[in-house]
Amino acid sequence: MIEFGGAILLAVGLGARLAGLALLVDQVMAMITVTWVNGINSLTNNPGYEFNITLAVLALIVAVLGAGRLSLDHLIEQRLRVATPDVTAA
Repeated sequence: MIEFGGAILLAVGLGARLAGLALLVDQVMAMITVTWVNGINSLTNNPGYEFNITLAVLALIVAVLGAGRLSLDHLIEQRLRVATPDVTAA
């Protein structure tokens, strides 16, 4: 559910920081529980955890930086900024 729902949320940019954090934790757990015994770059048929590291780093980047300008998060932030008056300007 985390991988499917997180990917959908990242694709539309809604709750991207939270989805990125959830996907980061998911990939770390996948590394520890599934692919750790194979090593980082397995030469056997069983894959290593290099792909999990890549996905975890990408999820961390989204969790830290956010989704960007072409996201629903940015659109919601702009709408809230326009709707909220600046009380410090008075």
